[in-house]
Amino acid sequence: GRESEAEAPRTVAHEVPVTRQRRILERWVWAAVVLALAGIASLRLLPRAAETSEAPLTAHFVFEMPDGVTLTDFDPLAVSPDGRSIAFAGLSTAGTAQLWTRSLDAPDVRQLPGTDGGGQPFWSPDGASIGFFAEGELRKVNLASGTVQKICVLPLRSSWTAATWGSEGTIVFSVGAGLYTAPASGGEATLLTTPDERTHHWWPHFLPDDGRRFLFEIFGLQAETAGVHAENAGVYVASLDAPDERRRLLPVPMRARYGSGHLLFVQDGTTLMAQPFDLARAELTGDPVAVLSSVASGMVPRWGRFSVSSTGILTYVEGLTAETQLVWLDRTGNRLGTLGDPESYREIALSPDGRRVAAVVVAGTGLNDIWVVDVARGMPSRVTTGPAGAGHPVWSPDGGELVFRRNFGGGLYRQELRTGATASALPETPTHGIPEDWSRDGKILLYRTRNALWALPLEGNGAPELVLKTEFSLQAPRISPDGRWLAYLSDESGRYEVYVEPFRRPGDRVRLSRDGGGQPRWRGDGKELFYLSDDGRLMAVAVREGPSGPEVGMPEVLIPADTLRAVVGAPSDEDYAVTPDGQRFLVKARAEEDERQRIHVVTNWTSLLQ
Repeated sequence: GRESEAEAPRTVAHEVPVTRQRRILERWVWAAVVLALAGIASLRLLPRAAETSEAPLTAHFVFEMPDGVTLTDFDPLAVSPDGRSIAFAGLSTAGTAQLWTRSLDAPDVRQLPGTDGGGQPFWSPDGASIGFFAEGELRKVNLASGTVQKICVLPLRSSWTAATWGSEGTIVFSVGAGLYTAPASGGEATLLTTPDERTHHWWPHFLPDDGRRFLFEIFGLQAETAGVHAENAGVYVASLDAPDERRRLLPVPMRARYGSGHLLFVQDGTTLMAQPFDLARAELTGDPVAVLSSVASGMVPRWGRFSVSSTGILTYVEGLTAETQLVWLDRTGNRLGTLGDPESYREIALSPDGRRVAAVVVAGTGLNDIWVVDVARGMPSRVTTGPAGAGHPVWSPDGGELVFRRNFGGGLYRQELRTGATASALPETPTHGIPEDWSRDGKILLYRTRNALWALPLEGNGAPELVLKTEFSLQAPRISPDGRWLAYLSDESGRYEVYVEPFRRPGDRVRLSRDGGGQPRWRGDGKELFYLSDDGRLMAVAVREGPSGPEVGMPEVLIPADTLRAVVGAPSDEDYAVTPDGQRFLVKARAEEDERQRIHVVTNWTSLLQ
């Protein structure tokens, strides 16, 4: 097993210099930033009369990611409490996530050794350490020594995590449905809040006072009507001393942060708002005012990608999301062509006959909608509309229907594509279920709840049948086209691996992947299974019938990560598709015109309110 503490190299970080041309162009910007930071720091030294006589300098500048590095999808950005450094989680072309830092008084980006697989960074109150999530653990890296230490094992595995570090040494983090605490020095995770069955508690954020009060979001997953939030949804303030005695500040769930006497949050997908907030009383005292109009939101419109320091530094990622191009590759990684125009693609699913692609696209509001793209012509047509958003498209065997999930309000729906009739809700399914696969005989829809897999009969009025239940996280189940095998992901080994077992019949279970895996896909004849390794390689494994279950070959690297260059999310995402003959792969590649993502920095951001 992994030791609780690993010594990183004494060199705390690898510096990645910008090019000479970029350094020259940025020189004036860094001078302005240093002046701005100096102006902010000097406020603490000058008499109050001098404070009011001259406003601190405001600067707005942009820096780019290192070559080949893109921000991770979920909560990738954090500015230090003193506003002098930024930490971000970046994904390399090899598919490896790592933490990086950039000081605002120098143009070099530094990679932090020992943070492989890390995401969702957050700072210690003194700025000496950065906390992060990796491989089912909450960890921290000390910036002076380079030491990486395990804080605690997460109660469950999830890519939807967030944390905040209080001044008294307590960390509050969200994973799954509830909030947990752990001592920053290391120890066991303790449940802090218990949501009801209809809601999740996310996005904790300590207020900068006594290290006891914090903000968090209650998000309703099962609203009665799509797009309508649960009655108790919203932004709340609570205390470590009495977490259940919470008070609602805002009636809409969102990722809220405190800075310079305001609560900041994103509205309408891209607009950053600031609302006056009395810190002593923890009360809103005025109306919200728009600060910026182009802040990225990620997968949910109100989960803005921004961070703010107590010294008036605001950082954010511009735009909704990076655009991607759908690209065809052969089995060796040779590029064969593109499909459609660049878009903000989330999930892609190829129809069983290989003629159409169902793609989840981020709309201008930040909501997800499903489009179908004709492979021969590259022409898209929209399938879902409305305020709820949709995702997880699953094709019928004949390619004439889709089953999908409504994101807000939940529920599984069935859409007939030929007639364009209104989608109908699937009976006997929970609103929090996720559709996963449709058997090739058309008789069964496979859907998943948290740790269980269900088969819903699509003929007659039969009730769902439990196929598999586990105490571990179960993700991405796929039935082989011949109906003999079930492939899925489980994290029982401490990381997600690919497993195959007989589908609804007795027999042995076999693990296919060796060093982590995700996103399993079958070839059309069920004799080969593809998956993505943890480091972003496209792998292939032969599968055949054995005397007591599946017999599998050794995993083979089809396309190296550097050649694949796919935009890859979580192990359960749908970032690539394979044709029925297993000879071509459709992947999400970053659009050429958007090779570099950009992080914006604004000093003295409150001047934007005037």
